Amino acid sequence: MSHVQCLPPELLSYVLELACFAEAPAHTQKAAVLGRVSKLWREMVFSTPAIWTSFYVSKCGDPRNFGAPLLRSGGLLVDVHVVDEATNLKAAREQLNALAEHSSRWRN
Repeated sequence: MSHVQCLPPELLSYVLELACFAEAPAHTQKAAVLGRVSKLWREMVFSTPAIWTSFYVSKCGDPRNFGAPLLRSGGLLVDVHVVDEATNLKAAREQLNALAEHSSRWRN
């Protein structure tokens, strides 16, 4: 058994959360990668709502990609960031419309 497997679930969850937010905006991609490390990590990543609370609106974003993370974030407040390269107004509008349903949970 590795040392990581001996960590209390709350601590492992927090470590994975920190790892995901180390370099935004790719945190959802990191979460998916970390979830592939082991069954335990997958369970922790997908059951830690705080990992799924940041959303980035960008020129290449797809609003369909927000559904699962919004569900995984539970009832937590979420952060919505419009990144500098969100120059494609149609794409940005579609993404914001997808998030608007949850606007009561927006922290910023």
